Amino acid sequence: MDLQTKEFTYIFDTTSGKFLYFQVTLTGNPSDGEYLNNQLRIHEDELGEGKAYTGVTMTDVVAIARKKLADYVAVKDTSAQ
Repeated sequence: MDLQTKEFTYIFDTTSGKFLYFQVTLTGNPSDGEYLNNQLRIHEDELGEGKAYTGVTMTDVVAIARKKLADYVAVKDTSAQ
């Protein structure tokens, strides 16, 4: 499924002004009628070692969101349970 970045938002605490996380909305709609609409939060500790909010691009954050979504929807082997 081809995913599109629908929304990219910077979320701040309105009281302190502190940056909290990025919010990324990914959508997909293949020709078979299925539909995916997912909103992910990307926190500073997910950016990679030594990286801060101010040191990444939108492209970097969207790539992290795509990987996070893939990890969420991956089929887990539950046969050992």
